[in-house]
Amino acid sequence: MQFFNWTTDYQLYKQQVPKREQEDYAEFFQRRYRQQLSAGLPPARLVAERLWRESENPYYNIHPNLATKLCRVDLSKIPSEMFRMPHGLDVVNIRFAQKHDEFVVAEPQHTDLTALLSMTKGTAPAGSFVHGVLMSKLSIPKEQDPSILFIVDFNQFTPLRQPIYSLFSIIPKVGMSMQDCIDVAKAKARSASYEKMLGNVLRLAVTIGFLSDNPTICEPDVLTDDRDTFQKASQEQRNVIAARAKRRGKFGFNIGTDLMFVGERPMGERRTQHETGRELEYSHIRAGHPHAVRYGEEKKMVKIMWYVPTTVRPDLKFKQ
Repeated sequence: MQFFNWTTDYQLYKQQVPKREQEDYAEFFQRRYRQQLSAGLPPARLVAERLWRESENPYYNIHPNLATKLCRVDLSKIPSEMFRMPHGLDVVNIRFAQKHDEFVVAEPQHTDLTALLSMTKGTAPAGSFVHGVLMSKLSIPKEQDPSILFIVDFNQFTPLRQPIYSLFSIIPKVGMSMQDCIDVAKAKARSASYEKMLGNVLRLAVTIGFLSDNPTICEPDVLTDDRDTFQKASQEQRNVIAARAKRRGKFGFNIGTDLMFVGERPMGERRTQHETGRELEYSHIRAGHPHAVRYGEEKKMVKIMWYVPTTVRPDLKFKQ
């Protein structure tokens, strides 16, 4: 399965400039930083990409069948201060493998701030969709509280190859739920459809932090030749395989696998008003799904559990 790669500003620069004329990264960063400040463009993406580079480019691949489900996770009862970055990292790239209806831009999105740098109009046309998200603990300047930055990339560029993207942040605060924080952020969107799309993106991105410690749903992305061995290996052997992949520049994790999903459930399910399960005429498969679960002393902790596909009423027959 192929996932969209994040293209940094420095990578774009190297694609456009002959090798003998290229600056090293430190020189490029300083020049681009001054450029963006003088143009009135917030350098948040540039700084987040530097932090990502220094962190060895960690990424999370979201299984296509799981993306829609994560958009629906209920975060309204999770205190915002419980937010955590996946695996304790400071910045991660959340990657998708395909176009998802939940992440499509319904109207053209004008990004004039981004266009300032190249003096061209920056527009993500209608039908553009989110290819990836860079989520970082990098704080927005002038914010008094620590914030979580989300850079939403559409794989669209200005005529002079400057990336077109959206920039949002959430600020976890005591007394606010995670969903409250998301609602504040998405309210800054330009249109109702864009607000809906952004809410889906933020809800999915936030949920990754709760899923990362669950080995049934999150596992290291290893080298192709090691995949079969990894599935049968002990935890100690898995650590060795994951370390080998990281040394080769593959510092990533897969959220969801093919084994977690089943096909459409058989037709014929019929319930009565009370829905106790005893009134079903046919057996059926309840699809796998994520769910927020409170646990620990006084139920103060939260984790996202994955409920595996389950056969309901196996004593009955499936309807053909």
